[in-house]
Amino acid sequence: GPSAIAANELIVARYTSNAGQTITTGTDTVVNFEDKDVDSHGAVTVGASWKFTAPIAGTYCVAATVAMVANDGGSRVIKLRKNGTDYCYLDNHLSDGSGQNDYTSGSALVSLVPGDYVDVVYFQNTGISKNLVSDGLANHININRVGF
Repeated sequence: GPSAIAANELIVARYTSNAGQTITTGTDTVVNFEDKDVDSHGAVTVGASWKFTAPIAGTYCVAATVAMVANDGGSRVIKLRKNGTDYCYLDNHLSDGSGQNDYTSGSALVSLVPGDYVDVVYFQNTGISKNLVSDGLANHININRVGF
């Protein structure tokens, strides 16, 4: 439990995705960063309910990049949620319709106590379901506790 974690202990998680996850148009979809690079405290749940659960109180930096294939217009939004509620936009932009892959990224600080969780949702409104790029170099999330 949290009492077993030292106050100055490093807490980090980095996950990627190469699964080409489908993002339904007009719907917030939790991004499933399914491939673990590092997770110092086993704080991440993967799958459709992907989330990072804080093992100890602190300020955490969350940075994410998500790439969608064949940019063909419409909005692209990634949001950070805290305990299932919108916390902030990490990025919100209109894509240019160039046909190139569209990268959406950002970072934010969030204060968490043990048991609080964060996840990242992706929204697009092209009118059709679109897939994320099947490349872990393009889709990744980094979470670390800062300022201890």
